[in-house]
Amino acid sequence: MHPWKRIRRLPFYLLVGFCFLLTAWWIYFQVRASHQIEESRLQAVQAHTHEALVDFAPVIRRQTDPTERRVGIDKILVDEYPELELISDAEAGSNEARLAPFLSKEDPLHDLVVRVRPSTIEGIQKDARSTRLMFFTEGGTFLIVLLVGAFLFYRSVSRELALHAQHELFLRSATHELKTPLAALKLGLQSLAQDRMDPERSKGYLELLEGQVDRLEFEIENMLLIAEGREKELEMQPGNPAEDVTAVIDEFAARAQAREVELELSGEGHSLLVMRDPLTFRQTLRNLLDNAIKYSPLGETVRIEIRKQGRQATISIKDAGPGVPHSEREKIFDKFFRGQTGSSDALGGTGLGLFFAAETMQAHRGSIRLEHDDGPGSCFTLTLPLLDSAASEEAR
Repeated sequence: MHPWKRIRRLPFYLLVGFCFLLTAWWIYFQVRASHQIEESRLQAVQAHTHEALVDFAPVIRRQTDPTERRVGIDKILVDEYPELELISDAEAGSNEARLAPFLSKEDPLHDLVVRVRPSTIEGIQKDARSTRLMFFTEGGTFLIVLLVGAFLFYRSVSRELALHAQHELFLRSATHELKTPLAALKLGLQSLAQDRMDPERSKGYLELLEGQVDRLEFEIENMLLIAEGREKELEMQPGNPAEDVTAVIDEFAARAQAREVELELSGEGHSLLVMRDPLTFRQTLRNLLDNAIKYSPLGETVRIEIRKQGRQATISIKDAGPGVPHSEREKIFDKFFRGQTGSSDALGGTGLGLFFAAETMQAHRGSIRLEHDDGPGSCFTLTLPLLDSAASEEAR
């Protein structure tokens, strides 16, 4: 990983660490407070045993009959101390509140002890466990919310930085793409203005200048179409995709010849009928064919095949270039994306062609995909839904 990427992620790591520390501190504080509350409640109910002895004293002094005395004590426990109970001394611990100091040894109640009911202690402990579980759950939820927020913040910042980098790359590429044909046009016009060339050479210069004008128009058209966005109204018309392909091949014939690249058309496109917007669909074909010619070595062949697959018309354009690296195949249809290879930089491009192609095919309810084969070159396949028979007759 590049060092600047690690530095860019440092604030995110610090934010995540802060989230963990903040949540851990909050959980620790709340759990500690929960233990203190549990201890205080246990001590409070334990203190009630001694308070109960004080309330028993008048009953013990007033009632001489042990049975009546026991009834009076039980009534006080039921009415005022439901969390306490009377047990025999044999079942009690060393710190329990005993009735012995108030009674003689011969009294039947002498060996009784007041203690907190086990169910009361268990209820206090259960409440404390529930409270601590609630704190852990709330802390975990709070941590998840913080982490999700931190992740969204990081992704947002990363996207902004990536978009900024893409815009910078686009501006550099667009400037190069527009200045290169302008420079060639200027040089050619200056050469023609000197009027020192023979007619044959002048004709060659004019063809070269015409190609540069086409290239300039091609890139400007791409930028204008992208700038219009998805809201652009498509003028859908029925037509044969083979006619569109043939028209675009004719446009690129001179450019392919100049690069010594052969354009080979095959398939069964003569009988197919689809709905498409001729302007944007042909621009998509231009983008793909321009890339195929640009990346194919001298003397190679670009193969264009039109065929029917089920209820779809498919157009495949395969070049003999270096192909698309596996690491870039998921990004090639992104806006402004250009490969990081040296050949990509040398051959230019604005990173809008394939993005425009994907947007166009989606608007046509079709698709574009890069075929993943192991051979050399790249193969892009366009698909368009065919018109059914009724629609075909109506279109004709």
